[in-house]
Amino acid sequence: MARKLTARQERFVAEYLIDLNATQAAIRAGYSQKRASEMAYQLLQKPTVQAAVEQAKKAQAKRIQITADDVLRDLVEIKNRCMQAMPVLDREGKETGMWVFDAKDANKSLELIGKHLGMFVEKKEITGKDGGPLVAGGVLVVPEVDAADAWLKRAEETVIEQKIVKAKYTGGGDG
Repeated sequence: MARKLTARQERFVAEYLIDLNATQAAIRAGYSQKRASEMAYQLLQKPTVQAAVEQAKKAQAKRIQITADDVLRDLVEIKNRCMQAMPVLDREGKETGMWVFDAKDANKSLELIGKHLGMFVEKKEITGKDGGPLVAGGVLVVPEVDAADAWLKRAEETVIEQKIVKAKYTGGGDG
């Protein structure tokens, strides 16, 4: 049986859809500004909140009648327009023989297309001070239960790696 969201969690989901900024959504939903980043992270880890966000995104896409294909088509069009070389004109409107194109926006379109197609893998490693476990307000932050074993294994591997590196650079042998 799926658990229902609290009123504040529902507000967080609605606020999150505005700009996809989880910290600001948490603040606007009434969470403490001091702990907004931490609360936003915790909320986005909850399966019920994740499901609500996905459902709200689908409803939003349906309301505005836009699909991923529409967005991709527009990105390709933007990329193509930005890649068109335009002649540089002097003050009198005559061509100078030089050409320019909008590389910045072309690159951004290509980046967004590539991300959508899974061509680039973004990895974010969240660790505490000096690569240690993440501690927030004196509390060890542990991911959801299904990922806890993998998280614990990686934490143990990190500690072992740090000991090896420390030993290597302090002359303590091979670890």
